[in-house]
Amino acid sequence: MTEIVSVAQTDLKWPKYTGKVRDTYDLGGGFLLIISTDRISAFDVTRAEMGI
Repeated sequence: MTEIVSVAQTDLKWPKYTGKVRDTYDLGGGFLLIISTDRISAFDVTRAEMGI
């Protein structure tokens, strides 16, 4: 069985933009490296079901 590895933070040598859940690196030459992390966005909210 394959082990699932989660990423919460990255630290590579290229210029970096850190968003809410993604890290984007400018590799130069028009190339970007986009990494989705396990950081939680404010929009990732679980709410309890409310009966009406």
